[in-house]
Amino acid sequence: MNAVFRRRVPARLALVALPLALLACGSGQAPSGAGAMSAPQTTIPYQAEVTLAVGDQATVHGARGACGEPAPAWSQIELPPLSHGVFVEGPEGVRRSNSCGRETPARAVIYQAVSRGTDSFTLFGDPIRVTVQ
Repeated sequence: MNAVFRRRVPARLALVALPLALLACGSGQAPSGAGAMSAPQTTIPYQAEVTLAVGDQATVHGARGACGEPAPAWSQIELPPLSHGVFVEGPEGVRRSNSCGRETPARAVIYQAVSRGTDSFTLFGDPIRVTVQ
């Protein structure tokens, strides 16, 4: 093992240095605002077909507001009824929008499998088929 990894770092220094190092390596973008660091945004995928086991979950789409506007609150999202799963609120991120022509803020919509079968539905104008095995 390299001697550098065996050295003890004072606890106070580690508590400050590690988060700063992670931020510095994070997005590769210049800070915006007065000393603020911009965190990289998670890209939310659209998945037209998904196969899950009972109890598993997967992000199937992202709900977006108007181009460039903040992601909608979970309570504002209209979701179709399901037979074999439930929708679960996902984190905010960005999704590629064809109508906007770029990435825009969005909230992930997660499908959680409850029972065996197939759910086919349309979400935000896009077809999705989830098979639960």
